[in-house]
Amino acid sequence: AYFSILLLVLLGTVISARHVLFRPWTGRAYAAITSNEENIYVTGGINSSGMPLNEIYQINLNKKTLRRIGKLPTPLYAVSTVIIENKLYIAGGFNGKEYSDSVMVFDTSTHKLSEFATLPAPRGFGVLVYAKGNLYYLGGFDGSKLQATILEIDPNSGQISQKAELPQALEFHNAVVCNDQIYVIGGENSQLQNTSTFLVIDQDNGSVIREEELPAPRVRFGAWSNITTVGCFPEGFSDYGLASWQGALYLVGGVEEELKRQLKVIKIDPVTFKTESLHLRSYSWW
Repeated sequence: AYFSILLLVLLGTVISARHVLFRPWTGRAYAAITSNEENIYVTGGINSSGMPLNEIYQINLNKKTLRRIGKLPTPLYAVSTVIIENKLYIAGGFNGKEYSDSVMVFDTSTHKLSEFATLPAPRGFGVLVYAKGNLYYLGGFDGSKLQATILEIDPNSGQISQKAELPQALEFHNAVVCNDQIYVIGGENSQLQNTSTFLVIDQDNGSVIREEELPAPRVRFGAWSNITTVGCFPEGFSDYGLASWQGALYLVGGVEEELKRQLKVIKIDPVTFKTESLHLRSYSWW
């Protein structure tokens, strides 16, 4: 009888353990973050020891689950990603020794990864965006110098051409598409200076149609010219990814004092600016 009770307790523990709250191996910085209407996708990054990582994670915020759905052929960070329907495009990256010129596509339905295209030269720390039916890779580091190129990538054929150039070569910048225009914010230039530039780029011809200066240089994050402090996080961190989902903002990953907890995910209400640290469920065999 006691053995049966012990067995039931053990079985219940194993079943409940499929949802693990603390998974330090998922903590990372410099990961690529992108989202669609259903999920947030986390690709690559580095761990607390500075080692590149190769996992592709899917965060389902409805269920609050974290799943590893694939792996890169080699560990990478400084990659850039965009998701179009069920296709996750992964461009460039750095494995700790050399930069990648590969553009891969990961099918989030079949979990198959395939080579898609080759960049004209290796890239890392650039930005990949999607606008008006095309992918655009902006700036980045090729292993020897910073680049100012705006590369246009056909998401169907994989054909790549240079669309235009940024006013200056950049890395660590951010970019987002709004109303078919590309907004580029901050970054680090060839003189290793943090820039205070805010660019609006016409997607049709790659020309800069608006240029402003932020009140202070910005690197690895961006903001509008008129800045107001609306709140503080529980602790300081940097080199995170930012995604939006169903009217809320989500900070994913990032460097903190120690990457000792699960992959950091902080939900931000854009109206009240209240923050909530999310605990994600997973499976015990991960």
